[in-house]
Amino acid sequence: MNNENIKILVVDDEENIRTLLFDMLSLKGYTIKTAETALEAIDEFKELKPHIVLLDLKLGKANGIDVLKQMKDINPTAIVIIITAYGSPETDLNEIKLGAYGEIGKPFDINIIEQVINNAIESHKERN
Repeated sequence: MNNENIKILVVDDEENIRTLLFDMLSLKGYTIKTAETALEAIDEFKELKPHIVLLDLKLGKANGIDVLKQMKDINPTAIVIIITAYGSPETDLNEIKLGAYGEIGKPFDINIIEQVINNAIESHKERN
């Protein structure tokens, strides 16, 4: 599977984060969509059917965990990676129990994002 066949949804309420990830991942050849709110995220998720979701844990008043649950109900095989400035061992464990692939802390290193995406793609290939 080459990069242009990989669809990624970036969900974050901070425009600068969405723009940074959109630009960086687009340069790598991925098909990228972004969403700012929980509602937009679910709509885009249904429409795009992404392979990978980069999901902020805090979406304004909404909770990323609720969005994660909805996404997993819609497509249990979607790879959802949490990005957050509010991580803790307890939230990490809860996210993984709910089906998150992993978590990346903010501020993040672009190289870490890229490595986690590559690992997720390889994991997905092995399962399918």
